[in-house]
Amino acid sequence: LDGLSRYKLGHQLLQADSAEAALQDLQAQGVLPMAAVGRQIGHDLLHKALAVRERAAPWLAQYPDTLPPQVLDVVVDGWTVHGDLRELRQGPKGWLQLSLQPGAVTHGKGNALPRWDKWVNLWVVHVLACASSQPVRSVLVGIDGETTLAPLSQAQALDQLRHWLQAYAQAWQRPLPVALRCALAYLEAMKNTHLPAQATSHSPQQALDGEESWTELALRQAQDVFDGSFATEGEWARSPYLQRSFESFEDIAPDLPKWAHKLYGGLMTQVQLTLTPESAQESDSQPGPGA
Repeated sequence: LDGLSRYKLGHQLLQADSAEAALQDLQAQGVLPMAAVGRQIGHDLLHKALAVRERAAPWLAQYPDTLPPQVLDVVVDGWTVHGDLRELRQGPKGWLQLSLQPGAVTHGKGNALPRWDKWVNLWVVHVLACASSQPVRSVLVGIDGETTLAPLSQAQALDQLRHWLQAYAQAWQRPLPVALRCALAYLEAMKNTHLPAQATSHSPQQALDGEESWTELALRQAQDVFDGSFATEGEWARSPYLQRSFESFEDIAPDLPKWAHKLYGGLMTQVQLTLTPESAQESDSQPGPGA
């Protein structure tokens, strides 16, 4: 089984009422390899699922009730956002959005950085809930630790939603010059330099020893993600949308900083990392979907 297949199987174990029973079903269906190899894979999947569930147990105790779908109606600058918010929990402290991942939720040296790509969908629900005057705390739990989002004020959430709706309107005119993983790579690089992530490639910045500016270095890291390498497929090669819209990284580079900040900058400033020393030793290197 490749990393993606293991990830999907691990996710099934996490979503089941009983991880042990779910594993038995997978074995009975012939999903796992036969003999000792299959038993070892099953043991590893179960061990990781139980470890994640154990880490999530305090959150489940604090927010014991599963909420039914919550109707969403938010009006921003003449736009009406309507839908349902699902898979939320409730407790004495309010609402919780809890996501369990069978793999890593951190990365980088010493597992010191959140996996931003795992947060994108959770971030949208988080903003929508807070914009509807229902503060929610969001928690992403994995084999190596957890990352959290505190509730936003309604004003903060509405401001972020306004940025997204403006981007949506512009996207009807032409493809936005931005790609998810490239944008996250750019913002993370800028965050690591402690410089404003909203700076554009045209902004005057102090050069590094007369060479590249911080923004140019961050854009170069974003291009590495866009183009890929000999061993890693780039984001452009993975995405039919990007292939139809842009011929090369140069097509998005001038405006990437602006759109990266507008779409994902808030996420970078809000997510907090919680990681215990012992959990770092259990870090799982298996890639998630699209990794």
